[in-house]
Amino acid sequence: MQSLHAVGRCAGAILLISGIYSAAAAADFPTVVENILRSQTSGPMAKMDEPKKAAMIACVKQSLFGLPNGQKRQIAAGATLDAQEKLFGQVVMADHAKWKQQIAHDCASIAMKGGA
Repeated sequence: MQSLHAVGRCAGAILLISGIYSAAAAADFPTVVENILRSQTSGPMAKMDEPKKAAMIACVKQSLFGLPNGQKRQIAAGATLDAQEKLFGQVVMADHAKWKQQIAHDCASIAMKGGA
């Protein structure tokens, strides 16, 4: 009987873990971008107060609106937030950092405002 309970707990843990990974992979692109930016623990985003961070996130999402759908799907398909963040970095830095430059161009005024 104890082994049956252990198997049940194991199965429950596997379902929970797979649900977490599936939720990360199923998120839409704007949600993934927001999750990536909000998860930053160092750097400029981590230092921003909430109103400034919210404005920056909205700006970044708008800047990336023109990103090809295939690249958006590639990022959103990452199995974990870490995988999505890595894919996001690769896409933003590709093609001579085209999208990083676009974000910097579009969002510089927010980064320069007060509020950390």
